[in-house]
Amino acid sequence: MKVIVGLGNPGKKYAQTRHNLGFMVLDELADRHGLTFKSGRGAFLETRMSDGSLLVKPMTFMNLSGQALADVDRRYPLNPRETLLIHDDLDVDFGRLKIRPTGSAGGHNGLKSVFSVMGTQDIPRIKIGINTPERRQTDAEVYVLKPFLPEERETVKEMVQKAANAAELFLKEDLNIVMNHYNRSEKDKDPESVSDDETKEVTP
Repeated sequence: MKVIVGLGNPGKKYAQTRHNLGFMVLDELADRHGLTFKSGRGAFLETRMSDGSLLVKPMTFMNLSGQALADVDRRYPLNPRETLLIHDDLDVDFGRLKIRPTGSAGGHNGLKSVFSVMGTQDIPRIKIGINTPERRQTDAEVYVLKPFLPEERETVKEMVQKAANAAELFLKEDLNIVMNHYNRSEKDKDPESVSDDETKEVTP
C-alpha cells in the first residue's frame, strides 16, 4: 500500500505558513478526489484514495512527526519505499520542487523525527522550495512559521498543484518515472538547479 504523508503543524494558526506546504498539498489532493480527512487511531488524520492508497496528516507538531508515523505504522505497517513525504525545504529556491529517493534531513526537524522513528532515510520525498531573499535575512525557525506574502501566493498555488500532480503520479508509477519527469522539468528551467544525481534512476 502506498502512503502519502504531508508534514505540517496542526491548527488554524499555522495553516498558511511556509512549514505547512505538506498539509496544503494533501488538502489539494483531497479536494481533487472529493475526500474528507478523519481521525485515525493515533496522532494523525487519514483518508483513503479510490485505489486504496492512504493520505496522512500528522497531528503532532512538526518536530514530533515521527510519533504520528509510528501510530500509522502500528495500524498500517509502512514500507519506507512505498511512503512519500511532502514537505517544505529551506535549501530549495522558492517556486521549485525536488524529488529525492533518499538523503539526510538537513535542518528539517520533521524529517529528523520521521527518520529516527522509521529507522531509515531511504524514504522518497517531495521537497517544496521556500528559500527567498527574506529567508537569508531571517532566523530559520521564525521564517518557516511565517505566512506567505500576498505576492507569493500565486506561486504557492502553482507549487501545490505541481506537487499534487507528482504525488498522483507516484501512486500510479515507479518513483524513477516521477523523478525523471519532475526533476528534469526543473532542470530545463535552470541547468544548474538540479544535479545529475537527482535525475538518475533509483537502484531498487
